[in-house]
Amino acid sequence: MSCLIDRSYLGKIERGEVNVSLDTIERIAVSLKVDAFELFAGHNYLLDEDKRDILEKINLLLTLQDNEELITDLRY
Repeated sequence: MSCLIDRSYLGKIERGEVNVSLDTIERIAVSLKVDAFELFAGHNYLLDEDKRDILEKINLLLTLQDNEELITDLRY
């Protein structure tokens, strides 16, 4: 994977040993050529409709806004 994430850190992400920033999620998604939302798609069967809607809105924010807008929105 060429998203400039150390292999050992990526392993920790895969094992759920670390919290991941939105920036890191986006870098992984770009590297895999998928939407960030798709990284969570396998877990949708565990989510109720409200939580799926929230994940879809997060994905929309990640794909439509630049970093400054995203940071501003997340502060409020």
